[in-house]
Amino acid sequence: MRARKPKAKASLTMALICCGLAPCLAASPTGGARSPHLSALQGAWLQQSTTCGEVYAASGGSLRFRKEVNEFVPGFIVTGNRLKTPVNVCKIKGIVPAGERFALTLDCTGSVSTMNVDVHFTLTPDGALLRYLNEADTSGSRYERCTAASLRKRAVGTRTGSSLGMGSADPSPVEGE
Repeated sequence: MRARKPKAKASLTMALICCGLAPCLAASPTGGARSPHLSALQGAWLQQSTTCGEVYAASGGSLRFRKEVNEFVPGFIVTGNRLKTPVNVCKIKGIVPAGERFALTLDCTGSVSTMNVDVHFTLTPDGALLRYLNEADTSGSRYERCTAASLRKRAVGTRTGSSLGMGSADPSPVEGE
C-alpha cells in the first residue's frame, strides 16, 4: 500500500503557492535553509525607488521593459532560466545557499561583454526580494514583484484621478513591438 501525504501539509503547500507565497517554502522545518526553486523568482521585479508603470508595460499576460526605460533602472525580469535587465540577458546557472542568503549564479551577455556574476539575495515572507551588494551589506535593496494585472488596475486608477502613484496611463511603446 502506498503512503499518502498528510492532507494538511499538502493543503498548506497549495495555499502558499496559490497566494504567491511559494518563497515561504524555502525554509526547511529543521531550521536550515534550502535553495528556493527558480519558480519563486519568475516575473518582473523592481526596486522600490521606481514605480512598475514607469519601467514595465503589459504585453498579453506578461511584462516587458518599456522602450524608453533608462538602462540603469533597478529592475529585472526572470522568465524560465533567463534573467533580463534593460541591457543584459543572463542564463541562470543555479541557486545555492550562501550562509543565511542565496547566491544566484548568472552567465550574462551584454552589447559589449560577457561575464559570470553571483547575485546574493533572500526572499522575504511578504513576497519581496532583498538583493545584497556583498557579504558586508546587512540591509540589502528591496525589490517588489510587478504584475500585468497590477499595471492594468493602476492605469485605470490613474485615468480616473486616483492618486495611486504607480505610473501613468500613457501606453508607451513596449520593447520588441
